[in-house]
Amino acid sequence: MENCRVPEENRLQVDNSFRDTAKVLKGTRYFVGWEATGCAMGAYENALKYCQERLQFGKPIGSFQLVQDLLAKMLANTTASQCMVVRTAQLEAEGKLTDAHAALSKAFTTAKCRETVAWARELLGGNGMLPSTTSAVSSRMLKLFTPTKALTKCKI
Repeated sequence: MENCRVPEENRLQVDNSFRDTAKVLKGTRYFVGWEATGCAMGAYENALKYCQERLQFGKPIGSFQLVQDLLAKMLANTTASQCMVVRTAQLEAEGKLTDAHAALSKAFTTAKCRETVAWARELLGGNGMLPSTTSAVSSRMLKLFTPTKALTKCKI
């Protein structure tokens, strides 16, 4: 860029080096892990509720083994992500969180979130595609996490 000026009020005031910028990136990765975990939780809870209420052949679809298998996998993903972000928070509180920890947390939780949301959409069938459903919203949110997947893994 030539003749490009950034007004002082638009600059990061305490950012004097890339090291300062890296601290911001570490914090961002850390928080994205929480966002992805919350997104996966919402997708699981929405799918579970739907499977308990949706009747097929006179009983809830949640009573069928294939549906139960997907719900169990979704719960496992969500629980594993919760464990990951809680441990990341502990490391942050102790002042021991590294860039690698934050990147690993982001990479793991966003991958599990994408998988969980895909299964939720599968369980909801056509309802999973409606813009008003939680899974559809979650799916659109996931597009925010996807572009940095390869770059995040480079940090690990």
